[in-house]
Amino acid sequence: FHLPIFAAGNDRNDIGDGSQPDDGDYKDGGYDTLTAYAVAKNVLTVGAVNDAVSANERSVSQASMASFSSWGPCDDGRIKPDVVGNGINLYSADSATNSEYRVLSGTSMAAPNVSGSAALLMELYGELFNGNQMRASSLKGLIIHTADDCGRVGPDYQYGWGLMNTLAAAEQINAYAEGQFMRLREDYLSSLNRRVVTNVVYSSGLEPLRVTLCWTDPPGWIDYDSDDRFPDLVNDLDLVVRGPQGDYFPYRLRYDAPTLDALQDAKNGVDNVEQVYIQTPDEGVYTVEVNYDGFLSGFRQDFSLFVSGQSVEDADGDGLPDWWEQQYFGGGSPSASDDGDGDGSNNYTEYVAGTDPTDALSIFAIQEFVSDAGGYVISWNAEVGRSYRILKSANLMFEAFSPISAELLYPVNRYTDSVEHAEAQLFYQIEVSRP
Repeated sequence: FHLPIFAAGNDRNDIGDGSQPDDGDYKDGGYDTLTAYAVAKNVLTVGAVNDAVSANERSVSQASMASFSSWGPCDDGRIKPDVVGNGINLYSADSATNSEYRVLSGTSMAAPNVSGSAALLMELYGELFNGNQMRASSLKGLIIHTADDCGRVGPDYQYGWGLMNTLAAAEQINAYAEGQFMRLREDYLSSLNRRVVTNVVYSSGLEPLRVTLCWTDPPGWIDYDSDDRFPDLVNDLDLVVRGPQGDYFPYRLRYDAPTLDALQDAKNGVDNVEQVYIQTPDEGVYTVEVNYDGFLSGFRQDFSLFVSGQSVEDADGDGLPDWWEQQYFGGGSPSASDDGDGDGSNNYTEYVAGTDPTDALSIFAIQEFVSDAGGYVISWNAEVGRSYRILKSANLMFEAFSPISAELLYPVNRYTDSVEHAEAQLFYQIEVSRP
């Protein structure tokens, strides 16, 4: 859960003592000037730009690159920096006295800027999910997924994935909490059973479709060669989006051509952040596949996946969103009151509960009911975006079920009714709701 955030460095315009080429001239045009810590694959590396504000409003076009901010690539061609933030003329605490302040510039100003915003996102997530927190790969992937593109189209070795957009990141978290489960998915791959993860999303074709994969890769090999091109990636995960017109591959950059636009023509075998971006998708179903090449160190790799641009509309107004109808019924307008799988729950009930309306074995029910020293313990399968209440009755004929718990938000899936001794039968229900 720990995401280190590092400054990219301020070496692009250093001139040195004249005995060596200027830092900005070591590679043509100021590339390959990142500091040693900034090239680590699992950290979030932050470059510096001017404040993206015009007339007191956010204006990404104002986020021009700082003259000193260090640029990538890493020696194996990985995309660094990851993002950029305001690092010019910031009013900041100083170390001269306990009350000293001064105006400073540098990537060491941009990195705290991004760190503070990241802390706010963690606080929001904790409030929405009962104090739980995202994986480090989720926080990093979220910041990259929602960044505003700067510089050339797609990622580049100057701005990375773009300017951090804290509001967009917060909206992604809120949408996830409201039940748009593909906004953030934390999952894993396993080489023990050759596990591959696929997800289905539906695009209306009215807005771009963006999918981002991020994982915390195991430690690589110690490298004493400052210009070694061998990839530092250990677990090579692959992201591909399969759509109506074919397969879409993630962005990748090339060390030997740092000034060229990012490519989207093949797998990315060096980065542990991959993103597929489809500017003008055709309307239809898209399958998001997460796979891997070779073997997995430790036989398992956790990852975080983000999707934006999938349809959440309800064209026929029946309470079932279009993407849900497309996922389970291939489109059309299935009736919300139908029970196609005959399990006793209609389509709307299955949508609310998060169960599969085409599988009679996929039902919402109490999974376990046991007694212990504290009372009766009830557990159930919790789903993203749902809330739950426990209700109890002592007599099914003469006493209505009454709530005995507060609203229990995902991921809570267990409740204890503190009953020391029951003199008669007790009956319990779980009520599930969805915003």
